[in-house]
Amino acid sequence: PASPPPPVGHQISAAAFLGDAMRLMAYVQAGGAVAAIWRGPRMDPDDQLAKLRSVFIAHQANEIPRLLISVAATLRAKLDDGSWRAPEACVGWVAPGTLADPGRHEALSIWEACNKIMHAREVTPAPQTDNGGLQFIGALLTMTGERGEQQWCAELNLQAFCIAVANIDFYARGGKPCQY
Repeated sequence: PASPPPPVGHQISAAAFLGDAMRLMAYVQAGGAVAAIWRGPRMDPDDQLAKLRSVFIAHQANEIPRLLISVAATLRAKLDDGSWRAPEACVGWVAPGTLADPGRHEALSIWEACNKIMHAREVTPAPQTDNGGLQFIGALLTMTGERGEQQWCAELNLQAFCIAVANIDFYARGGKPCQY
């Protein structure tokens, strides 16, 4: 029997990669649930729950960009070397200029989303507000940057991005993905 082709490019554990993607999705999904905990009157005069919520929001604000960059850079490396294959998925939109322009936007593929994540000059999460008026980081990010002289603006749906990542074909070249 023919042996599988030798590994290509960076040897990255699919399990570790998916772990980062899962943590990214968990942070995105947890925002609303964490905000819901802080409804109603407080019995604690020091309001420890509010302090804990502030710590979570700060941690969420730090972890989402770190995980997003890790997932995007890893995925681009493996897509570019041909050993992984991304699904055909729209994970947001991109348009020329620095402002959202629904009339001129194009669908953002997962490959292009990775590119925009890595080259963005400014990334702004779109905060969401629950029924009680508490804000949390939602699933949408707006990114701006430039390619050469051309400025661009993109909106990334983190939930759609994570779902697309979960559907990566890790066997694009046959054999098994790297398992450490």
